[in-house]
Amino acid sequence: MELEATRESKGMIEDQMENQKTINEDFDTQLTVAKAKLNEVLQKFTSLEVELEEKSNCCEELEATCLELQLQLESVAKKESLNYSINEDERKTKMDRRSLQLL
Repeated sequence: MELEATRESKGMIEDQMENQKTINEDFDTQLTVAKAKLNEVLQKFTSLEVELEEKSNCCEELEATCLELQLQLESVAKKESLNYSINEDERKTKMDRRSLQLL
């Protein structure tokens, strides 16, 4: 009877070991899949980081160009204003000369 109990116990232990082996294999498979997904996500993240850096650089270049164009526009506006003032002064001077000539 004791021998039979030992055999039965041995059989249960072997079944438990087989179940544990199957569980471990499933966990190994899940771990492998999780690592693959993690690597995929990491590659995507790295790609997005590079893309963000490129867009950031592009944005900085656009901001610099915008500033340059604003400065050019201000310069042109000042020149036009100055030219308008000079032309207005010349026109007034001519009008004054004509008025004096008519007198």
